[in-house]
Amino acid sequence: MGNINRSIVLSFRDVLLWFTFFIVIGSACFQTQYKFPLLFALFNILSKVIFVTSLILHIIRCLRYKKQFFTKYDILLLLLFSWLVCSSILNGHSWIMQVPFVMKSLSIRYIFTLYTPNRKEKIITILSSVFTFIVYLNFFQLLFFSSIMGYVDGDKVYLISTNYNQFGAVFMPAIFLKIIESFQTGYKRSLILLFVVCVASVAIEGSATATISILLLLLTVVFVKKYFFLKVENISILVGIVLFFFTFVLPVLSIFNVPFVSSFVEGLGKDMTFSHRTSIWIYALFQISYSPLIGYGVCDKEWFQFLLSNAVNTHNVILHFLIQGGGVGLLIFAVFVYIGIKQLLSIQDKYQRELLLTVVIVFFLMSQFEVYTNTFIYIFIFLMFISKEMLTCKFIENV
Repeated sequence: MGNINRSIVLSFRDVLLWFTFFIVIGSACFQTQYKFPLLFALFNILSKVIFVTSLILHIIRCLRYKKQFFTKYDILLLLLFSWLVCSSILNGHSWIMQVPFVMKSLSIRYIFTLYTPNRKEKIITILSSVFTFIVYLNFFQLLFFSSIMGYVDGDKVYLISTNYNQFGAVFMPAIFLKIIESFQTGYKRSLILLFVVCVASVAIEGSATATISILLLLLTVVFVKKYFFLKVENISILVGIVLFFFTFVLPVLSIFNVPFVSSFVEGLGKDMTFSHRTSIWIYALFQISYSPLIGYGVCDKEWFQFLLSNAVNTHNVILHFLIQGGGVGLLIFAVFVYIGIKQLLSIQDKYQRELLLTVVIVFFLMSQFEVYTNTFIYIFIFLMFISKEMLTCKFIENV
């Protein structure tokens, strides 16, 4: 009888954890404010309650068991946040909008830590299922209720973003978690299905960069089985990112300004301005040159549009942190990412380590064309930090 009660308690705890993650992640991505403002307000209120509760429980746990209150992740996240606050104050901008980004990221971190001991596989499964469910829900909305979320400035709003180019903010953490889950369980069916839904979602809406990037990951998971080939692929993508950045974003090279590349891009229905992103990057670089060290802080939409010739963001993660925090902000962010990658590289299994690194590299490849909200950037980095802890030396099995 005692075992039955214990099972019921654990089952209820798992369901509660699932809904807790769902509220936090949903409050960070669901675009319900236009057609369903009450639901939007409810998610925001509940996410704040969850943050306060998880923070209190985290403090109690640290005091009771003499655990470290701040991890490297916390310190770097708060350092980056503090610098963005300072830059905002110096430039006369409001930094309040950055607070929810940090709160939601830390909520995931605190909840994860509170639940993790002896339950590594279960919590990965739960968090992965939340992200996967949101991806499927967004796909369902695309297929059957494409206009239910409303329109903003004549553009269609989606369940998880106001622009289909932002889908990767949710898709990439979902893929990262599902790969870890597949390593733990040895099953890949749900991972392949997730990939198919992600590719279909971005392909339907016409996001060439996201479609190619996620399709590349799918082909890698299905066909690349050897560590050596994964490593070659990762090095090739990294070199490509660097060459692309210095050819188009910071144009000091002309490596990709060749007919073959132009023909390939035009074959995707795009042009060599990448939907006018090159113009936005030039405007961003011009503005950064006037405040290269501290940036401009956290700017509102109207100020960004004035600064970047009617664009609402820089469409490049490097320029994003340069314009918000200057060289100092970008340096802090780079250290943040570096330490996350360093944690990932300490995974013992070579194949697991290299495949997860592929996901990270592709995430930053996609971030060369689009800026995701800071919440999901922070959450993705958190997943890098905990990847080693969540994995054992077990090879993934084919089913």
